Formats: sequence, structure tokens, C-alpha cells
Amino acid sequence: MVDSLDLNELDDGMVVFAGTSDTVHHLNHTAAIVLQLCDGTRDADQIASVLQNLFHLVQPPLAETVECLKALIVQGLITED
Repeated sequence: MVDSLDLNELDDGMVVFAGTSDTVHHLNHTAAIVLQLCDGTRDADQIASVLQNLFHLVQPPLAETVECLKALIVQGLITED
């Protein structure tokens, strides 16, 4: 997750204010969880595994996790590092 983000949890997800770009992003619950897991200690496989456990899925949602990560990168909320 990049610096200067103001995270505000809502009943239906999260609102993120990015101070560096002066933009507001509305994330659903899953995207908010993914964003919070982007602390530099987990890769896409590990994030998908956390989601699998949280949502009691049969398989880890790796493809969906990768797409979410790509969207967060495009939005400037995380970096590719």
C-alpha cells in the first residue's frame, strides 16, 4: 500500500482518499481486504489463500486476486514492488 492513503471503512466497503493524487476511491469489501493485505509481506498467492479462508472457498481465487491487484496498481493505491 502506498503512503498518504486515508482509509475509511463503511458498511459496504471502504472509501480511500489518496492524498498524493487528490482522488477518492470506493472499494467493495473484497478489494478493501486485498488493499489492507498489501503490506509488503504477502504475494498474490498468499493474499488469495487468505481470501479463500475468509470466504470459505474451495479454491483460492488467484485469478480474481491478480485482477484486483492490477486494478489497485492502476488506481495508484499500491505499487508493483
